[in-house]
Order: sequence, then structure tokens, then C-alpha cells
Amino acid sequence: MAVRVGIIGAGRRAVSVYKPALAAAEGLSVAAVADIDERAAHRLADAFGAVACASSQALLQMDVDGVIVAVPPRLKDAISLTVLEAGKHLFVESPAAQSAGAVRRLAQKARQRNLTVEVAEDEAFWPAAVQHRADVAAGRLGRVVAVHNDCREFYYHAYARLHILLGTLPRPLRYGGWQAALPSGGRVTWRAVQFADGLVYTQRFIHPREHSAAVRPRWIVAGERGTLIDAQSTEQHIAGLRYLLEQWLAAQHGRGTAAYGLGKAEEDIAIWQGLEAAARLPLRNVSAQFAERLADSWIAVRQRFTGN
Repeated sequence: MAVRVGIIGAGRRAVSVYKPALAAAEGLSVAAVADIDERAAHRLADAFGAVACASSQALLQMDVDGVIVAVPPRLKDAISLTVLEAGKHLFVESPAAQSAGAVRRLAQKARQRNLTVEVAEDEAFWPAAVQHRADVAAGRLGRVVAVHNDCREFYYHAYARLHILLGTLPRPLRYGGWQAALPSGGRVTWRAVQFADGLVYTQRFIHPREHSAAVRPRWIVAGERGTLIDAQSTEQHIAGLRYLLEQWLAAQHGRGTAAYGLGKAEEDIAIWQGLEAAARLPLRNVSAQFAERLADSWIAVRQRFTGN
């Protein structure tokens, strides 16, 4: 018998990624959808033959075993805690909460109620990411010295993927960044973390967002003996999310544990918050030409940041 789930949040992410992932996942049945936009709730509910609700409170009164929370970050903490207090298993969008402290509160509540929590960090479980993890674990790249992410905005998810890729994250040693003006009128910004073992993670994005359409999101892992590259796609997101949904279901039935649980989420949020703090510091300005050279050479990025 399929496990009945509800969805809180019927926005773009729910429609473009959750809808196909849930359709493909085995053992899950969508019973209800809630959104403050009642038309959006009805559209998504109709796709599953589910009931549309006008509020999260109404959905939590229904006969569902678990709830998917796919709302904007500013709303997530309170709703997620309410889901657990209602005795429902929780599948929450990433990042799991706004702070490491909020993640700990969710974990405490889940333990008290004996509930399963999975974090929808699908980027860490893309098929390409799974292959990268196998390559790193097998030593095919040698020691990983640099990891880079090109993205359209400053975001959290790459730290989760980095954590899964390496198995454990070394202690962050320092944060930094630089920026350059673009001929388009926007700015390209680099953020970087140097870890205690020498690994450097960098993230490049362009803002304002209207200038970022030309960015090709990609992920690069550079080791002493080779480099891996993959590009973002909707298909990768759907496959990763389907895997996490099925792991969430298995954990509810005692057939495993959450693939990306709250423990990992707490560590990754702490790193993300450190980088956000660094983002508020003055950036080093460099020329657009130098920024382009950095984009093409991970050795140059590492040297620029570490000085060696």
C-alpha cells in the first residue's frame, strides 16, 4: 500500500521537479496539496488526483503519513516544526532551515516523536554526482585539491554536494572572494572557502540576476590526477529527488536511514553561514580579463586564494 503524503508549497520547484519525481517514485501517493495561492494548489493537486487545501494547517488535519515542505526559506522553519508536532514524517526543501540552531530544533523534535526527516538536497544525488563520488572514493582523481561551481546566484546546495562527495568536510580555515565589473553592466563574483587540508572550494555567479542568463551552471572537481565536469539539467534534479524520496520512504519503514539527514545539514549550513558572513565583507576588485583567466584555470583560482 502506498504511503500517503501531502505537499505544502505548489510553486515552480514543486511543479518542475517534485511533480515528475513523485510520479516516478515507487510507494508514494500524493493525497493533498496546500498553498496560499489556491489556484496553484488546485493545479498541482489535480495532476495527482489529490485534495487542494488553502493552508498548511488544513493539510495537517488530513490522513497523510508524511509531508513535503517546498516553501520559500523564510517560511520553512515554522512550517517544518509544525509538521513534526503534528506527528508527520518530514521531507523538507534544502537548506533544511535558516540556521544551524533551527536544524538542531528540528532534529530534537523528530527524535522526540520518532519521525523520519529527509532533506531534499537532490544536487548531491544527481547521477553525475553519484559517479563523481565513486571516482573520488576509488582514488581515480588522486587527492581532490579544488572544487568549483558555476551558478546563476549565490546558493547553498554545493556545500551539501561537496560534503557527500568527500564523505566528511575538513574544518573551514578561511573565507574570501573577489569581484569584477562586466561589459554587460553586471558583476561577476567569486566566493571561496579554504579547508584545513588545503582543499579550496569556489563558487562563481553573476548579478543582478538578469545578467546571469548566459551562465552555464556546472560543477568541476579537480584532483591531482584528473578533473571531472558535469552540467546542471532538470533531468538530473528529478533523478536526484526521486532517489531521496524513495530513501525517505525506506527510512520510515526501518529499511535504512535518511540519505541526507539533519546532521549533515547542520554542518553544511554552518559553512554556508560563514561564507555569507564573508559575503558582507569588502571584496577584492580584479579586472574582467583576470576574472576570465580565473574561470579557465582552477590552478590559478587556488593560487589566487591561497598564495601557493
